[in-house]
Amino acid sequence: MDGKTVNLQDLRGKVVVLEFFNPDCPFIVHGHKKGPLTTLPAKWTEKGVEWLVINSNRPGAQGAGIERNQKAQGEYSLPTPVFWDDTSAVARAFDAKVTPELFIIDAKGQLAYAGGPDNAPRGKVRDGELRIFADEVLEAMTAGKASPYARQKAYGCSV
Repeated sequence: MDGKTVNLQDLRGKVVVLEFFNPDCPFIVHGHKKGPLTTLPAKWTEKGVEWLVINSNRPGAQGAGIERNQKAQGEYSLPTPVFWDDTSAVARAFDAKVTPELFIIDAKGQLAYAGGPDNAPRGKVRDGELRIFADEVLEAMTAGKASPYARQKAYGCSV
């Protein structure tokens, strides 16, 4: 939103989370105000993980626009600025379909996980007990282990 560009190549050596984001999507609102995204970004950035929040909605779409997303940074206590991908180039590169959809890249620059942050869209557990997939993946990866999941079902509003 501030005009700066981030190149994933420059982040090699770190674990990186790409969170596709729309501040007005009910799944994002729940995730960042009541769900796991209230604490995960800050928890993991404090541990050295790069957490990049990306809005890939086209201009004029729900949740788009620089002012709305700058406001959302404070509204949701995001540890980093929101990156605006108004051409959806980044979303297409990762095949992101919904918000919140996470892509976790390991320190070697390889995609280690793609999917939802948990198994509870808007707080409703889908299968069995609550699982915070993103937390489990990041715990393993920062301990030098492989991601326990390559992919989990993503849910949310369309990108």
